Amino acid sequence: MQPYAVFIDLDGTLICGSYTPSRENLLAIDRVRALGHKVFINTGRSAANIPPEIMTHAARFDGIVSGNGSHVSLGGEVIRSVCFSEALLNRLCDYFFENPGDSVLFEGTRELFAIQWDDFAFSNINPKKVTRENDFRTAYRGAEISTVAIEGSVTRRFKETFRDELTIFDFDGYADCAIKGCDKAVGMEVVLKAAGIPLERAIAIGDGANDGPMLALAAIGVAMGNAAQELKRIADDVTVTNREHGVARTLEKYLMDL
Repeated sequence: MQPYAVFIDLDGTLICGSYTPSRENLLAIDRVRALGHKVFINTGRSAANIPPEIMTHAARFDGIVSGNGSHVSLGGEVIRSVCFSEALLNRLCDYFFENPGDSVLFEGTRELFAIQWDDFAFSNINPKKVTRENDFRTAYRGAEISTVAIEGSVTRRFKETFRDELTIFDFDGYADCAIKGCDKAVGMEVVLKAAGIPLERAIAIGDGANDGPMLALAAIGVAMGNAAQELKRIADDVTVTNREHGVARTLEKYLMDL
């Protein structure tokens, strides 16, 4: 039997209300892997922003795609890492200090950095504070940033300023800014090629705007019951919500009765 590769989003999909996956979801993952299938995390969070509660269960996954497809690790080995250029990172920092008010999280492969962190609750990992516009030119020079999260809705001016360099995914309460050319579908393709699994045996499960590319590309794209209507419209199937362990129900439906 040829294995399937399953790509699972974190927030709003695998986890719900806390950073710890439900017992039902974890047991279902264990069962499909025991059948020979491969299971991967595919998250917009950077590698450094994956909660410790998730990493406690890292051995239950065959690999991790993070930073909206910019960083890929298989079996603990990094096989892809694309980071913001120093010039882009400095331009972003300049912009946020010239246009204050937003809480911003610069998500790195190893560390997190934040502007006006106090009112921003996107992570349970303490970031280093960015207090001056030249911090990434001096104290934090060389930081490997793979994605940027902004609290609230980004302005039209921001989108116009960085339209050629960033792909922006709008969520309820924040926005995810990925390097142009990086998304979850790109990360999924990298994994499939490395694992030798054809696209027609790929399943993707997600709930948010940045899950659209991987659901559209996968042979079976499954939207969570709590997903936005836009995502449900492009999905091949809609499962129950994350509170109802939609990941487990999807794995049972597609992989446990083969």
